Amino acid sequence: MRDSPRSVPPAPDAWLVLEVQKPREEDLAGLLVDDLMSLTSRGVEERDDSFLVYLSETVESPEPFVEELRERLAASTGLVSPAISFRWQLHEDWEQTWKEGLVTRRITPRLVVSPTWEEPSLEPGERLISINPGMAFGTAEHPTTRGCLRLLDECVEPGDRVADIGAGSAILSIAAAVLGAERVLAVEMDPWSCATARENVTMNGVADRVEVREGVVGPDFLPEEATLDGIVANIESRVLLPLLDGFRSGLREGGWLILSGILEHEVPEVMERASTSEFAPHGEVREDGWWTGGFRAVPARDR
Repeated sequence: MRDSPRSVPPAPDAWLVLEVQKPREEDLAGLLVDDLMSLTSRGVEERDDSFLVYLSETVESPEPFVEELRERLAASTGLVSPAISFRWQLHEDWEQTWKEGLVTRRITPRLVVSPTWEEPSLEPGERLISINPGMAFGTAEHPTTRGCLRLLDECVEPGDRVADIGAGSAILSIAAAVLGAERVLAVEMDPWSCATARENVTMNGVADRVEVREGVVGPDFLPEEATLDGIVANIESRVLLPLLDGFRSGLREGGWLILSGILEHEVPEVMERASTSEFAPHGEVREDGWWTGGFRAVPARDR
């Protein structure tokens, strides 16, 4: 794998921040996230009682835009006049917001994640992952990231070839490398996230094993890539499910798959679709209403 960095567009002076009140019903919340995900490649940030979306695209008239969005969300979810507020946030303030509250976390007996401005002392056998979130999602503050890290610690074998789909800050790619993966392909569609990911990869000393590639994975996965030993994808169930057949075609028999970004009420559908795509369950992590699932690609002899 060869790294081919692409130019990163200049960051906007300000972001339009949409805050949408979270419904109590989990199924409605899932529908709401599905619609909000279509607005931006940057994903949706979940708060205790709301969802946040950051838009860099120019919106000349926010009021009509928000009203149109409110009508669209009402039609697609059945919610009556969803509560939506908006504000402008300076680019510098946005980056600073991500830094607030980030602390060193010991995720497993081997994996320690720390923001770059902290220098934790390590116990024997611990491996440090230093992360600057920058313009990317992906810190150990969210249960889905922690779930992926815990299952990666169980799955990655020395010499593995791994893909991290929706890599964000590249925290999972770096973790795979420090756990012994020989090559890791970090695929991310957002150019600002790619820039941050490359910085993190270099800072953690794994640039010789991790390639950050700007792009989108489709149902055919990555046909130009050699067969992989493992895939980790922390995205969102609406995006993940159509990719499962492609994930299977990209994995060797018996290879491992880690899926996250999945709410607990979505687990039965994910399990059913994974089985259809010839994956067998192999471990799970549940935390704060989120589910991270491990799978193995079923060998031909066991089908």
